[in-house]
Amino acid sequence: MYAAGGEPNTADDTLYAMVQCTRDLSPDDCNKCLEAAIKDVSSECYASGGARLLSSSCYLRYELYAFYEGPKESSVSTKKEGGGGRKIWMIVVLTI
Repeated sequence: MYAAGGEPNTADDTLYAMVQCTRDLSPDDCNKCLEAAIKDVSSECYASGGARLLSSSCYLRYELYAFYEGPKESSVSTKKEGGGGRKIWMIVVLTI
């Protein structure tokens, strides 16, 4: 379960971010872990141009450059169960 994307930060900069949770977390627990990570990064790295936070179950990183490969839009993970599939959508809001 992960998401990555970029958002305009200022007239000249774009803020690129990626978040990821381990598969053992439920979507609710993943959201709680990422909310705690965002709170920690916001309080400790407020004026920073980039940061990384790694906990035991989730990862958050943001930079002023595109540090990841792949699509620049939010990504969606698909978990297959049996013959069908279930999509897990994760919406992450970063405030700096």
